[in-house]
Amino acid sequence: MSQLEQFPGIRLRAIPITGPDAVVFMQAQLTVDIHNIADQRLHPTAWCSPDGRVDTVLLVALEAGRVTLVLPETMVEATLKRARMFSIGRKVTIEQTSSVHPAGHTSPDPDRELALAFDPARALVIDDAAENPDDRATELSAEWLQADVQCRMPWILPENAGLFLPQMLGMEALGGLSYKKGCFPGQEVIARVHYRGRVTRRITGFRLQADRPPAPGTEFELAGKPARVLYAVAGSGPATAVAGLAVVAAEARDDAEIS
Repeated sequence: MSQLEQFPGIRLRAIPITGPDAVVFMQAQLTVDIHNIADQRLHPTAWCSPDGRVDTVLLVALEAGRVTLVLPETMVEATLKRARMFSIGRKVTIEQTSSVHPAGHTSPDPDRELALAFDPARALVIDDAAENPDDRATELSAEWLQADVQCRMPWILPENAGLFLPQMLGMEALGGLSYKKGCFPGQEVIARVHYRGRVTRRITGFRLQADRPPAPGTEFELAGKPARVLYAVAGSGPATAVAGLAVVAAEARDDAEIS
């Protein structure tokens, strides 16, 4: 039984943002410094609440003034609502969402293939021509998710929204958190923790032998401290090895075996 048969998998959508203020608008919202990212690549970033907690983890690309946000489909509605609210008074257009799928599929516009900044061997295709929002081609395969786990890409699904600081999700290591870019939601809290505080929780990979992956948001105990699953994916073979990402106590051992 595959992961996608056990509970809904991760499907990606893209939100294109255009207009004269598109870059300035998103620079004031996301944790990454958009002015310093490479064009035509997808960079990890987060959109935080005023208390510094991550509401959404996204990939962001800059293409000749056009900003493209890629995120799990289950996070699109809340992100669109927030983007439209904060864009009042800005000269931006928030367009209809686009289909997203890993490169290698047939695409009507190969120029919309964007490599992952943290894993350049992989790329996503932004398919603006796709009309069916329920197109299951946007669902990430187990192999893709296993690569995301290996890279520590901390996708946030609704079960974990608003719980963690970006430092807890490893956004610094992925290049998705800037302390010098200026203001963005939660910036004061995030900077205070960086310069004066201590991060008590962190992201780690985990492995376990199980019939099926634990669902996002599953809580467990590691080294006597509470931990929480971000997402997990099953491998192949008769003895299923589940791999996933979790947020654990800062002192917990990395790549721990859990039961």
